Amino acid sequence: MKKRAQAARAKSARRPRAPQRPCGPGRGVAPAAGAGAGAGTQVVQLPIQCTLADAETLKLRLVALLKSTQPVIVDVGLVHRIDTASLQLLAAFAHERRSRDLAFGTTGASRVFAQAARLLGLGAILGA
Repeated sequence: MKKRAQAARAKSARRPRAPQRPCGPGRGVAPAAGAGAGAGTQVVQLPIQCTLADAETLKLRLVALLKSTQPVIVDVGLVHRIDTASLQLLAAFAHERRSRDLAFGTTGASRVFAQAARLLGLGAILGA
């Protein structure tokens, strides 16, 4: 059994990781262009990995958008890994936007995001 665990760790160490996009201030928020996004729509592009390590940065990005009266769309298309903390922030953001009668939605086809949202019972609030 010990040899299997060592072999699995060695195999995963050789597997290349997907590149990470930083969540720095102001990154990933841009006026939308293209399908379905109207003029002035704000789009938040989530990075490949949305984890507790990036939760503070994500929170700051979302708080900045709470004051905007423009529609906000969160693009989840690149998400390969997301944790409960990030989903909780997104759910709180969606709830707050809707309680203020401000538009919120998600776009992108991330199976990981949709599965995690449904698992936590947040599929309806996040539109997953």
